[in-house]
Amino acid sequence: MNCCKHISLSLLCLLIAFSSFRNERERYGETIITQRGDEVTFSKPKEREVIVRNVNTKRTIATERSVPALLNGKRIYDLKKYPDVDRTKDSTKFLVTQHTYELLHNALANAISKEMGYLANGNYICELNNVVVDENGFIAYYESKGLLKHIFDGNPFNKPRTQPINSTSTYIIKRIIDNQVNKLQFRPLAINGDATPYLTRFTFYFHQFQK
Repeated sequence: MNCCKHISLSLLCLLIAFSSFRNERERYGETIITQRGDEVTFSKPKEREVIVRNVNTKRTIATERSVPALLNGKRIYDLKKYPDVDRTKDSTKFLVTQHTYELLHNALANAISKEMGYLANGNYICELNNVVVDENGFIAYYESKGLLKHIFDGNPFNKPRTQPINSTSTYIIKRIIDNQVNKLQFRPLAINGDATPYLTRFTFYFHQFQK
């Protein structure tokens, strides 16, 4: 009888463990390995079904994009979700990202200044999205289209357009940006005294003007 109870209890624990593992796997999407060997796991994009009028069919649309959720199995703190709360209740998080922004902006501005001289006059933008900063202050992962021409049409109600720069400058500047991003070390984020990887994004504007 005791043996049967022991077996039943073991099977129950195994089922609970398997259920927890399955739920944990279903919560996340794909996992990639970066060039540095870091393992980045993305969240699953949230989707919902909508009914298309006149054709009476259903279509699935994404309501929330997939973002980095785990770094080497450790949960990534998302600074974009509660920016106002972090700024007002915990200035440490805001100061960390402000330091990262200023350091990165100055590094990029100095590094690409020579190449900017070969570009036409105008406004340029460089966006770094889904930036994951690890526990040591290094950027483990990010997404970027590089430097783009930022075009305003004069109407404040219209969203500015972007367009690629010439292919040679695109290649050179992208390599410069990658080099700066990969070598810089920023101020780590600590939550309750523990170094924590965090998710953020940066947008940099550059103005090129030559007489």
